[in-house]
Amino acid sequence: MNLFRRTSTRRARAAASHEISPEDVFLDSQNISKLNINQMEGQLERPLGKHIFYISIIGVIVLFGAFSYRLFSMQIIEGASYAEKADKNHLKSTPIFALRGTIADRNGKLLAWNTSSIEGEEIPKRTYIQDGGFSHLLGYVSYPKKDSSGIFWHEEYIGKDGLEKQYQTRLQGVAGERVIAVNAHQKIEAENVTIDPTHGENIKLTIDADVQAKLYERIKTLAQDYHYTGGAGVIMNIHTGEILAITSYPQYDNNLITNAQTKDEQEVVSRDLQDTRHKFLNRAVSG
Repeated sequence: MNLFRRTSTRRARAAASHEISPEDVFLDSQNISKLNINQMEGQLERPLGKHIFYISIIGVIVLFGAFSYRLFSMQIIEGASYAEKADKNHLKSTPIFALRGTIADRNGKLLAWNTSSIEGEEIPKRTYIQDGGFSHLLGYVSYPKKDSSGIFWHEEYIGKDGLEKQYQTRLQGVAGERVIAVNAHQKIEAENVTIDPTHGENIKLTIDADVQAKLYERIKTLAQDYHYTGGAGVIMNIHTGEILAITSYPQYDNNLITNAQTKDEQEVVSRDLQDTRHKFLNRAVSG
């Protein structure tokens, strides 16, 4: 009993002097007073110092200042730049392809023209006369191309052979531009045509389509009858120098090489390229 009184007296004196006696620490570790440790009973609490408060205030001020500066920079300093980027994200431009110029014979019969685009197609298709004897003369084209996201990375028809290549500049025209407004879900909200296309120039030849077809058939028949690899021929008006027909055998299918889509069609084109008779060689020009 006397021990408990002496302990209590000592604790009271220590509390008054703000000192902690080692004996109190050992007594508390034994939990003689049966305190509920799980409820934080018997724990010594120490108030936070003023410096912690000041550091917290300074941290909040610095963080607020950083966000304020960033907001000011985005809206005032770089506002015009971000506004331009937002417009570009909202407004997208797509080309409106010009119609490639037609190619006709001396009598106005079309030898190469554009077909109406199929529903969902943006690019007018190039079509050639089906009669034999015109492939080397007319040539073929490659179409504009777009990537997997639908963006055109190549916006021109390119003539790859014959007159399509020779008169590329006159035939191709100039593409226009359509501006499309899209929402955040990439759905089209509005469309406006800002630049109309300028269509290509139509070209009229001195060639007579009927004479050309007849000349090709005669050369083809002669080559097959006498087992020739191929042949070529030219018919010219000796008074004016105009070329009425110029053709060679064998020929490739310029409709197919321009518009091949299926695997079978592409295989036909590949076989033509590998043909030992050199179907892509224009014998009438090369001699």
